[in-house]
Amino acid sequence: MKTRNHPSDEQLRDWLAEDVSASVTAHIERCEACLDRVEGLSDLGDALVGSLKDEWSAPMGIEQRTSSGIESRMRREEAMFGFLDLFAIGGDVFRTVLDDSEDFDD
Repeated sequence: MKTRNHPSDEQLRDWLAEDVSASVTAHIERCEACLDRVEGLSDLGDALVGSLKDEWSAPMGIEQRTSSGIESRMRREEAMFGFLDLFAIGGDVFRTVLDDSEDFDD
């Protein structure tokens, strides 16, 4: 039996996405041309998903590079804060010396 009204590609994609329509299911079961289209759409979807996974996956070694970068930055910040502490200590010493010199004038 030859059918004139075939489902559109959109209807077939919806059917593949488990939006099961009884009429589309019945049509696909008896129409070899639409079954071939469904297989083609399914293959295309699988290939697209595979290529998207490759494109969107994290680059190799990203965890190691990220960890190394964070550790390096933390070491630099520690060194910078240690250096700034030296200035703070110097400022405290300077204020203490000035305060003591004022006490001698009395």
